[in-house]
Amino acid sequence: MLQQRNVQSPWLAAALLMFGAGGCASPHWVARDPNGGIVAIPSNSNYWPTYYRNQADEMMRQVCPQGYAIDHEEQVTVGQTTTTQRNTDTHAYDLTSKKSPAPLTLASHNTTETTTTSDANEYQITFHAR
Repeated sequence: MLQQRNVQSPWLAAALLMFGAGGCASPHWVARDPNGGIVAIPSNSNYWPTYYRNQADEMMRQVCPQGYAIDHEEQVTVGQTTTTQRNTDTHAYDLTSKKSPAPLTLASHNTTETTTTSDANEYQITFHAR
């Protein structure tokens, strides 16, 4: 699930991409039995820090220690993610004059809200024991 956000901080953007890139945060089983199954990973990637494909291969090896064959691989939509971001800008104006007995401040608020809905996807690998 890649969440689309209007992010101000580059660190927050990096964290969202790293941890929000798939339908689920880690590899998991969709189905499994002693003869094979379906393992799902957030994306068909194999690089630091996640190594999702290596994790999926290890899960399949645990079920089929004598070896396995991959029957089918595909990206599957497993739901939707809705993200709402609200930004409020506040401006204060000092209207105090030299003749005014007390301070006078005028404030204005402008709030904008953006809602984005996107598909939540995962990569599924169907396999069987050799």
